[in-house]
Amino acid sequence: MADRLGTHRALRGCALVVAVGALLWPRLRDRDAVAVAVVGAVVAVLLSPTVPPGIPVVAAAAASLLAWRAPSREAA
Repeated sequence: MADRLGTHRALRGCALVVAVGALLWPRLRDRDAVAVAVVGAVVAVLLSPTVPPGIPVVAAAAASLLAWRAPSREAA
């Protein structure tokens, strides 16, 4: 029954999110880092249902890179 519901996949996905979160959490100390992480997460979540696998990851990485390279408001 668990296989039919996809429970095993969901649990593996949750474990992956927890592991990545545990690795990234100490690095999210300032607002800029949090903003870059949020941009990447939002892009990945919005694209996931509509594009082929792998594309959301590449797009999220590109969006995060652009957000990181953009000048901050404090510097202006």
